[in-house]
Formats: sequence, C-alpha cells, structure tokens
Amino acid sequence: MAAKAIRAVGKVIKDTTKFLKDSGKGELANDLWNLETEMKNLVVENQKLQDENKKLHEVIDNVKVKEFRDNCYYFDGEGPFCSTCYDVRRIKVRMVERNNNAGSIYNRCPECKNEVFKCETDGPVYYV
Repeated sequence: MAAKAIRAVGKVIKDTTKFLKDSGKGELANDLWNLETEMKNLVVENQKLQDENKKLHEVIDNVKVKEFRDNCYYFDGEGPFCSTCYDVRRIKVRMVERNNNAGSIYNRCPECKNEVFKCETDGPVYYV
C-alpha cells in the first residue's frame, strides 16, 4: 500500500515538474525534481531500516533464554512450545497437554498437530 502511494506521489511530482518547465518555471521544476530524488532516497533508507529492524528482532528472540527439553522449547521459563513450528517457521506455538486415556500424557501442537510424549500415568487420566 505504501509503495502504491509513493508511486502516485512520484507521478504527481513528475507531471508537476513537466508543467513547471513548460510554464517557464525551470527553477521551481528543479527544486521539485530535487524533492523527488530526496523522497526516493528516503524510501530506500526506510526499507533498509525496516530490514535491519527485522534482523535485530530476530537476534533478540534468539538471545532470550531458550531451553530445549523433552522435545519442546521453553522461553524464559514459559512453555512448552512446539519445536517443529519454531525450528521450521520461527513461530512460537504453545503446546497443549493431552491425554490418550491409556496412561500416557502428550503435549500437542494446535498448529502443526505435532505430539510429544510427556509422561506415563498409573491409568486413565480424566480432566475435570
């Protein structure tokens, strides 16, 4: 959406520059052309800053205390999070505890449906 608006502004500037040159206002046309050039430079700089910001956020996410245990990730003591979703798509999806009613409890990812064994029980477990 921003790119569309920038192209529209660029077109208006070009059309106005042409009009000013044709009207004998060459100095104003040059000022407007300089403004267009500066706008393009700012757009490029803005994109570079957005890319850098994204990379820095990725670094921050990786610096957070990350622990891998029982085939799940834990971040700053919170979790478990699905290792498949985090490793493949870099998204944190909290796993949900499920019971197979046969004496085993699993952590299950609601996104990718990955299941990770958590523990055995003495028998069926029923949640209230």
